[in-house]
Amino acid sequence: MVVSKALVAKIDRPMGIVSFQVAKDSNDILNSWAMNLEKLLDLVEKGCHQIHKETMVHKAALKAVMDLRTVVYFWHMLYHWQGPNGLCL
Repeated sequence: MVVSKALVAKIDRPMGIVSFQVAKDSNDILNSWAMNLEKLLDLVEKGCHQIHKETMVHKAALKAVMDLRTVVYFWHMLYHWQGPNGLCL
């Protein structure tokens, strides 16, 4: 049956195992590969989206911290500013 290509035999010599499978049509194999590739690309796209999302969240958080530092700095400068007469506010 293997010689007539009705079955496919795979031999694992180190393990001493021979496995038999029904021979698949080349269209079935290509469709299977296409589905697997589609799943892989979908996972890559989702991963890229998550990375982009995390980058945006961290950029926004960093900007908020920098804005807060700027406000605190100017508040500090205004609080310790000495007017034209040398008086503090």
